[in-house]
Amino acid sequence: EPRTLSRLKAAVAENMLLNVEPQRLRDELVLLCRERKPFKAIKRLQVLAGLAFIHPRLSLSAQSQHLFAQVERQVSWCGSRLRHHRQVDVRLAYLLALLGGLAAPDVRQVCERFALHAKDRKCLLAYAASGRRVIETLKKKGRKPSEVYHVLDPLSLEVVLVLKAAAREKAVQRYIELFLTQYGGTRLAIGGEVLSGLGLPPGPQYQHVLRKVLDAKLNRQVATRQEELSLVRELMRRL
Repeated sequence: EPRTLSRLKAAVAENMLLNVEPQRLRDELVLLCRERKPFKAIKRLQVLAGLAFIHPRLSLSAQSQHLFAQVERQVSWCGSRLRHHRQVDVRLAYLLALLGGLAAPDVRQVCERFALHAKDRKCLLAYAASGRRVIETLKKKGRKPSEVYHVLDPLSLEVVLVLKAAAREKAVQRYIELFLTQYGGTRLAIGGEVLSGLGLPPGPQYQHVLRKVLDAKLNRQVATRQEELSLVRELMRRL
């Protein structure tokens, strides 16, 4: 961190920051986001040089500080509770927190200017485009496990963790926690080959039937492979 800030300070002193190749700035920013507590370093960077070189509308606030602190807590929670999951990309989680206040078009500009990798770009744009909508959706009481699953499953682990960090409502945090600890790993014992063996012609109906069975499993209406098969036969009779 000191070496990174020193290089950036020298660039500021020479009024060179806006002229530095974006990829070099990206690499320095990534190093800051790899720090165990990156908010302090990024805050110093804002005081030293501002954050306009990332995006003119980007700035840190008390809300940003709160989000960084919550992300740190969620990363720690994930390490202790989700040991069967892959390791969290901490760098990406903090990058999501840093850019989380920007609108989707602004985030797209940052991604393009700094030539961010496809995985990072996908996660950052997903959070910017749907983060608030996801939280609003999960605010509604009485969500079934299948509803929570289909809202969160398309998102990366890092996006889901930052959403949990950003949510103020206990109910939303609880839904996300249940997804991460219980629903997220749900898989069916059967697949398309079973539907084919039962005489269902290939087509969109495969997805319809399998989703119905998955929803039933998530909602604890079926548990065993035999129960899944029984439900498939029932659904096929209704087609």
